[in-house]
Amino acid sequence: MPVDGKPSYFESRMVVSGKDEVMTIIRDITERKVLEEQSYALVMETARANVLGQFVQNASHELRTPLSTINTALYLMTKTDNVEKRQNYADRASEHIRQLSRLLDMVLSMTKLDSMMALDNQTIDLNDWVRRVVNSAQDQVSQKEIAIIFTPESELPKIIGDAVWLQEAFGNLLDNAIRFTPAGGTITVRTYSQDSYAVVEFKDSGVGIPDDALPHIFERFWRQDEAHSTPGFGLGLSIALKIVEMHDGRIEVDSEVGEGSTFKILLPFPPVLA
Repeated sequence: MPVDGKPSYFESRMVVSGKDEVMTIIRDITERKVLEEQSYALVMETARANVLGQFVQNASHELRTPLSTINTALYLMTKTDNVEKRQNYADRASEHIRQLSRLLDMVLSMTKLDSMMALDNQTIDLNDWVRRVVNSAQDQVSQKEIAIIFTPESELPKIIGDAVWLQEAFGNLLDNAIRFTPAGGTITVRTYSQDSYAVVEFKDSGVGIPDDALPHIFERFWRQDEAHSTPGFGLGLSIALKIVEMHDGRIEVDSEVGEGSTFKILLPFPPVLA
C-alpha cells in the first residue's frame, strides 16, 4: 500500500529463461486498473443517465396530461354555478390527482427496491395476502364491469417473504389485468402448489400480448400501448418482477392476442428440515 493510501496493482508471470533458470516479470498495472475503473464508472453513469432520461420522457407525458385535465376542471368549476357540473369537474380533477399520486408511489417503490439490501421476511399465509389484494380491487372492477374470481388452494403451505412488498407485486399484476380487460371480461386469480413453489396466477380475458412484445413487458417504462390510450406508467410489471426475484422466485407469462394473458408468480417454499 503506497503512502497516499491508494492501492497499487501488479501482474506477474514466470518465464523459463534457461535450463535451470526461471525469471519472474512483475509489471505495475495500476494506471490500467484506474482507467478500467473510470471507464466502468462512466458506463454506469451513462446507464443511470439513460434511465433518468427515459423516466423524464415518459413521466413528462404522464404528468402533463392529468395536470392539464386538473387545471381545466378547476377553471371550469369557477365558470359555472350548476352544482351537478361543479361536482363532475371536481370528480374529474380528483381522479387525475389519484393518477399522479400513483405515479409518484411507483417511482418511490422502484427507488427503494434499487437500494434495498434486505427484505423484512416473515412467515406468510399467501392466501390471506392475495385475498386482500383482490378485495381492494372490487370497486375498480365493478366500475369497469369486470368479474373477478378468486380460487385459493385451501391447504397451501406458508412461505417466507416480505408481505408488504409481495402485496405490491400481486397488486401490480392484478392492476395490469384490469387495465387490459374490457368491460364484460373476467379475471381469475388462483393460488396453488407446483412442485417446490407456491403459485399465484392471474388470468384475464383481455387483449393479449403480441409475441414481439413479450420480451419487453418487464422493462422499466416500456408501454405495450405506445399511444398511451390505456392508463399506466410502464413500471408496474418491472416492480413486480424485481420484488419476486428478490424472493428467489420468477414470473411466467403466457398470452394470446385476442384471448388474454396468464401471469404466474412462483415463490419457493422454505426448505424442509430433516
